[in-house]
Amino acid sequence: MQNGLIESNIVLIRSKTPEIAQKIDSAFYWLFSRSWSQKIDFIILYGSVAQGHFRPDSDIDLVIGIQESQKNLISIGKEIALSRPFDDLDIRIFENLPVYIQKDALRGIILFCKDFTYLSDLAYKTIKNYHAFRPYLDDYTGAVPLS
Repeated sequence: MQNGLIESNIVLIRSKTPEIAQKIDSAFYWLFSRSWSQKIDFIILYGSVAQGHFRPDSDIDLVIGIQESQKNLISIGKEIALSRPFDDLDIRIFENLPVYIQKDALRGIILFCKDFTYLSDLAYKTIKNYHAFRPYLDDYTGAVPLS
C-alpha cells in the first residue's frame, strides 16, 4: 500500500476488467484533483461491479468517506452531482447514504484507505446502527412486522 492505495485490489480489477479499471483510474484522478481531496479517508468499489455480476449497462458504484461537517459534505455532494464527471460512474459520499446502503458499501472492494482502524471502527458502528434500524426497514418492506 502506497499513500493509501490498495495496490492488490487495483491490480485485481485491472486484470479482470481493464475497461472498468480505466474508468476507476479516471475517477481517482478527478477526485484527487478536488480542493477537498486531502480529506478523503477511503474509497470503496461496491455494487454489481464489485460483486462480479455486472452487465454492460451497469454503472460503477464508488463510495468515498470524508470526515467533514454535514454542511461541507452537502457541498461536496453537490459538486460531485453537478459535475457529473462520468456518465457511468456513481460516486456517493458514505456519510450521506442511508445506513442500509452504507452496510452494503462496506462489503465492497477497498481501493483507497488512509486509516484501517478508522474504517474498522466505522464498519462496527454502521453494523450496529443497521441492526438498530433493521426492524423498521423490515416493517416498511413487509419482510417482518414489528412486534
